[in-house]
Amino acid sequence: VDSGDGEAGDDPAGAGGDGREGDFDGDEFSLGERTSDEVAAVERLLQKKWVVDEMATWTIFEDMEDELEYHRRRSRALCHFVRAAASMRSENKRLRQENKQLNAVGAELQDAYERLVDEVQEATGEAAYWRELAGGEGHEA
Repeated sequence: VDSGDGEAGDDPAGAGGDGREGDFDGDEFSLGERTSDEVAAVERLLQKKWVVDEMATWTIFEDMEDELEYHRRRSRALCHFVRAAASMRSENKRLRQENKQLNAVGAELQDAYERLVDEVQEATGEAAYWRELAGGEGHEA
């Protein structure tokens, strides 16, 4: 298979033909298998030219088996993208719920602050009244 770009390691069908060697260039897992961090797996996949480039558009496959292996490899990579998207969607939902709770608590804090400001203003006014009243008695005596 010749993709015309001349770069080694980006064979569209995958090194070794089994889709395992070269998929992650020595990373600790195989393409398509579940990982502990699918988002990180997707980040690594997005660095691979065979993932982000639409090589099949410009590649002329010499053998039907090469083309099938190319599409199988991309299908195995798709598993990581789907699981990462599901993970990110659930994390997004959790963060939205947390944000809603934090906004409610923030509103409660704002209300409490406003009540305390009112109490301080009232106490300040009363203190001024009593200070004036106490000061006025001293002048009359």
